[in-house]
Amino acid sequence: MLNTLVSRYKSRLLQTIFKGSGQQTDFSVFMKKVCFLLINISFFISCKPGKLPVVSDTISEPKQEFIAEAPVVTLGEKSLGPSNIVAVLEDYVVSDSVDFQTILNEVITRKRYYFDAIEKGYDINPSQKEEFETYKRIISKSFVLDSSLINNLAEVTYYRLKKEIRASHILIALPLYSSPKDTLAAYQLLTNLKTQITNGASFDSLALAHSADINTKENGGDMGWFSALQLLYPLENVAFQLNKGQVSDPVRTEAGYHLLKVTDIRPFSGKVEVRHILKAIPEEANNEFSLYQKSKIDSLYALLQSGKDFIEICQNNSDDLKTKDAGGLLAPFSIGSWAEKSFEQAAFSLKPGQISEPIKSSIGWHIIKSEKKFPLEPYETLKDQIVNKITTDSRGLYLNELARNKYRSRLNIEENKNNLEDLFSLADERLLKRNWKADRSILKSNVLFKAGQKTFTVSEFLNYAEDRQTFEKHIAGYSPEMYLRWFYNDWKKQNLDALIIENLANWDNSFSSTIQSFKEGLVVSNYLNDNLYEKSVADTTGQRLFYERNIGKYQWPRKARAMIIRTSADSLIQEYYSIIEDGKPFRLKRGIAPFYFEKNKFDLSNELKQKLTGLLLIMEKNPGYVVEIGGHRDIGEEVITSSKRIQAVVEYLTKEGLDITRIREYDYDVNKLVDRFDWPQNQRITFQFFSKDKRDVEKILNSKDNTFQVAYGNYYEGENELIDGTSWQVGSYETTFEGYKYRIDIEEIFEPKAKTLKEARGSVIKDYQKTLEQQLNAELTVKYPATIEIEKVKALFEEHKKKNLLN
Repeated sequence: MLNTLVSRYKSRLLQTIFKGSGQQTDFSVFMKKVCFLLINISFFISCKPGKLPVVSDTISEPKQEFIAEAPVVTLGEKSLGPSNIVAVLEDYVVSDSVDFQTILNEVITRKRYYFDAIEKGYDINPSQKEEFETYKRIISKSFVLDSSLINNLAEVTYYRLKKEIRASHILIALPLYSSPKDTLAAYQLLTNLKTQITNGASFDSLALAHSADINTKENGGDMGWFSALQLLYPLENVAFQLNKGQVSDPVRTEAGYHLLKVTDIRPFSGKVEVRHILKAIPEEANNEFSLYQKSKIDSLYALLQSGKDFIEICQNNSDDLKTKDAGGLLAPFSIGSWAEKSFEQAAFSLKPGQISEPIKSSIGWHIIKSEKKFPLEPYETLKDQIVNKITTDSRGLYLNELARNKYRSRLNIEENKNNLEDLFSLADERLLKRNWKADRSILKSNVLFKAGQKTFTVSEFLNYAEDRQTFEKHIAGYSPEMYLRWFYNDWKKQNLDALIIENLANWDNSFSSTIQSFKEGLVVSNYLNDNLYEKSVADTTGQRLFYERNIGKYQWPRKARAMIIRTSADSLIQEYYSIIEDGKPFRLKRGIAPFYFEKNKFDLSNELKQKLTGLLLIMEKNPGYVVEIGGHRDIGEEVITSSKRIQAVVEYLTKEGLDITRIREYDYDVNKLVDRFDWPQNQRITFQFFSKDKRDVEKILNSKDNTFQVAYGNYYEGENELIDGTSWQVGSYETTFEGYKYRIDIEEIFEPKAKTLKEARGSVIKDYQKTLEQQLNAELTVKYPATIEIEKVKALFEEHKKKNLLN
């Protein structure tokens, strides 16, 4: 139990950030639920003139104070409320098989450890502080970001996916961190343009004259058809609230201010899956090549019209290297997904199985074949995909800002606007060169803003900005003032986020209990390390006394030193013993091909040296090998020739690093003539392998039958079925087991005996630690007697189990 408990301390489960209710909601009621979400979108919908383009720091909301809880568990004079119990239960993944009493015992044990640790002065150590602060930052996100907002926005998004909108826009480009003056000018320009449109001016003409979007202005600002999740959220949010023909107020995005006009609305067209054949035309291609590619696509289209297979034609002719092997198959897509509107329009106009005429795009000519059409999938199917999207793109930025603003409002932020504008006026060209230094004496006050109980000063920000300028990327079109506004926005956000985390425990019972539970884990690990782990390892006197009192638990059972041979061929067992019984080194009946000499010659040729290099590699690979160098001569050669040949080979091998103890020399002289009439066959050196290692014998026989195996070692009683099947006496035994033949040779029997303390130390430490744990638990049970509201705690447990099972 203890090991499980402590491991859970160190692996705190992060709460799931995004969890849906799974309930169906009437749309009108549902829209009321998200009203707050849509109204507070001030930055994204209509950043008002005269203000910096940032989310408002204050959202009016009643303060929620920390709520005291009635205890459900009392340990001595310490009490635990429901949130304390829930926070500890979060450490456990509970299934139907987990017993309530087991978990309750662990929770009570953990809390007793913690209370005793605090009483004895334990806290998290310096090395754990960074871990704790990192955990607080991570887990705070799941508390700050309200999951209901995410779920509501996901449902809104799915509802929007049922429609497609065609819209036009006019963009007045404006960097995100522009001055209030420039922001006001852009806002007023678009306001004036809307007035002109209201009075009858053509939206298309004004877009052509004023829009900064080069991709749409020539078409009167037409952005084509789109559905949800395809535009920046501020534009999408406005588009889906407008009626056909209606023009929006100015809408702020990172690109600038927009006027948006909805020109048409229709039901969702679904998704299509198509194949295509591409004949590419690079931008730099001349007219002759363009005409050539057009003729190629026309000829391919003619082949398809005559009944040729689309996939085969694609694989042999398409220039789209990514898809040609798959027959040009593209992933399913919806309206608005492709920048190539001609391709998209053609794809959606086809029926499944139908093939288009050649279609021109910016990259060349296409022939498209429609494969399938897919309707909008159910919400539960798409929910995870939608949630992932809305929490990672511009919608995620909005959700995070909205959630943080709820807490920022509790910090009572007071910003010195005049001092701030004076500060921004200090920006100059040195910021672009990364060597800006501000003249701090010019500013009238050192205070930039106050939040909570803290004051944030000009000096602190300037230190931050002067450092940040040295590594921040440069953005085209940004002025020095824009950089400084950007730096201030990020610096302020970082400080406010840190204050939120610092105060969150005072605002939210659940967060307080969660981080407290994690801190408890760190404190308890230090406490147990001193009182159990290190004590059980370091207390050698205690270990010895424990060992001596319990020596009967630490016994070696009887064991047999034995060899076990397994094979499917009886003959290999006999062959193995015939080799082994000849003694070491064991003859392996293997070698390499002989080398032949000219008459009376014994010098090593390059060819023979190459062969000996191969021999050295074999010897290196097989450290148990011994090689026999056999010298031979023909009867017509001089008597010393065979020994000279041996000597030359041995000298070469030892010079190359082969130990002389791994060489056997045998002068066969004329005793093994190959042929009395074929003299060159007798003028030779032979090479035979022996081994000092029985395993090499096993390898040789295993190459004949891969079922042949030899095992040799000491076997304790109960460890090996084959040994246990013998009479446990020295001798040889044969048996058949699971289709194999076995030979068991027991060489020696060792009777049971007590382990020495050194041999048993691992088990002794483990058992000693368990005893110390039992003693500690007994002491703490007396010190912190438990009073439990059992039904209330069980209800919390069942709720936690239900949540685990749903997830």
